Amino acid sequence: MPIKVAMIGAGSIGFTRRLMKDVLTVSELADTEFAFTDINEFNLDRVARLALRDIQANGVPATITPPPPTAAGRSRGPITCFRLCASAASRRSRPTSIFR
Repeated sequence: MPIKVAMIGAGSIGFTRRLMKDVLTVSELADTEFAFTDINEFNLDRVARLALRDIQANGVPATITPPPPTAAGRSRGPITCFRLCASAASRRSRPTSIFR
């Protein structure tokens, strides 16, 4: 039975390809379904094409599925950043949200 592996931040070529290759070296995981997502659409597309080429070159039955689009047609969401510091002034700081 195939498993599905979601890679968040998959626009990193080295990390994504190494992790995918590590998973696919286990014969029981050869039919894994990968789902890539990243905030950089250009890098995500490039990595997905390279990963698909690696899968086809090695003849494994793994697949890559595209991330589901949001209402705006993008697979992006809010990023929340927190400032952590020991000073009293920063303890009163509120988390800031950045929408991309």
